[in-house]
Amino acid sequence: MYVLPESLTLRNARLIGDELITLYKHKSKVTGQARETTLDFSHLQDLDTAGLQLLLSTAKTFRKSDCPLKVINLQSPLEELLKLSGAGDIL
Repeated sequence: MYVLPESLTLRNARLIGDELITLYKHKSKVTGQARETTLDFSHLQDLDTAGLQLLLSTAKTFRKSDCPLKVINLQSPLEELLKLSGAGDIL
């Protein structure tokens, strides 16, 4: 499980992306295959377009490798934002 920080914006999107890819590679190495990865949104309060793009590209990358992302503890305002942007179906 990966707990997202309070803020996922242009300032930290690259770092978070690198951490998610490292998590994915570690899971693949340990288990011999990638498995579902859980993203915990419980702390996330601030999301900009760079953060949203990171989440979408990460979901696409993981899905192509048969390693779906599971989203938990998504707060209502962020859930609504994801639905309005069309990202809710992807995540």
